[in-house]
Amino acid sequence: MRDLLSQVMKLKVPSIILIFGCVLFIFFQISCEDYGISPGNVSNEEWYGQVVSEFVFEVLKPDGTVWTWGNNYAGTLGNGTTKNSDTPCKVLNLSNVISIDQFWGAAIAADRDGNIWFWGSYVNWVPPPNDSTVSIPKKIAYLSDIKSISLWGSEVYLLTRDGSIWFMNIDPYSRQVIKGPIRYSEINNAIAIDNQYALLSDGKIYHLGTNEYLTNVPNGVIAIQSTQQRMVVLSSDGTVWAWGKNNFGQLGNGTFEDSEVPTKVKNLSNVIAISANYDYNLALKEDGTVWTWGYAGHMGDKLVALNTPIKIDGLENVVLIYAGANCLVMKADGTYWIFSVGERIPRQVQFN
Repeated sequence: MRDLLSQVMKLKVPSIILIFGCVLFIFFQISCEDYGISPGNVSNEEWYGQVVSEFVFEVLKPDGTVWTWGNNYAGTLGNGTTKNSDTPCKVLNLSNVISIDQFWGAAIAADRDGNIWFWGSYVNWVPPPNDSTVSIPKKIAYLSDIKSISLWGSEVYLLTRDGSIWFMNIDPYSRQVIKGPIRYSEINNAIAIDNQYALLSDGKIYHLGTNEYLTNVPNGVIAIQSTQQRMVVLSSDGTVWAWGKNNFGQLGNGTFEDSEVPTKVKNLSNVIAISANYDYNLALKEDGTVWTWGYAGHMGDKLVALNTPIKIDGLENVVLIYAGANCLVMKADGTYWIFSVGERIPRQVQFN
């Protein structure tokens, strides 16, 4: 991670308007023992599912069904076609799902029986001679007691209920598992995974690619969000810390200076969940409000950046958040809402 950050610090960035504010979007998953997940800090009545907004919008509902909408030329909607859809459609073949993830057109899911499913296509790889888009989810592997799943390129990371981390490798062309599942023998106390990082019960953060622990991590970390440019973490006291690239104010510390050590996000407290995208972030406070900082769209031909958090107006009682190409959140009443970080005008998603 230190090597990654040092390389990132050398990147040149475009000129931007320095506008103080905030932009962070957070991913938050709450789980239920009925679905084979028991994180220990959430009661069974608080299972809300999961939301993702990467290549397409994706919702894992509390009933274990998965719904998608958006651009479908890679088959990421999982509805048996490659036609786009502006309204949510139910992903085929899936039920009792407990965790989902996406990476550049590829989608993956794990169900409570231990089945691991794949669909879509890796649009960032040159396609093979014959089209191998998977428009209907197919079962590719099995692992018992799965708690959550993370897709990073062709690499799949799985967290099981006993705190173990497992690894699989998928061939990007055949969409077949070519390695794994293989257990990380040195880890037995993980509580969360994000991309290539694992959060351990003692607050340490472990890089699953380099097999190294991050240094200078704040005390009491209970949630992590990682990008190629920075790390954002949530502490048990409700504060948020970040380090890495800061050209858009992504660190939320009131400056636009990069930092190799964790800095506290300003004007933010009582946070219960976080989500980080490439150049902005989201945070969910315990009062159900959503806050953002970092990249914030355009003003004319200039880019706008916010280096301290601001509240998203029109959003109350939010329980799930995700910072992706656009923002996707869920309210306690079961409704889903989307908005861009530029306009920050929430719009309710209509399910047929």
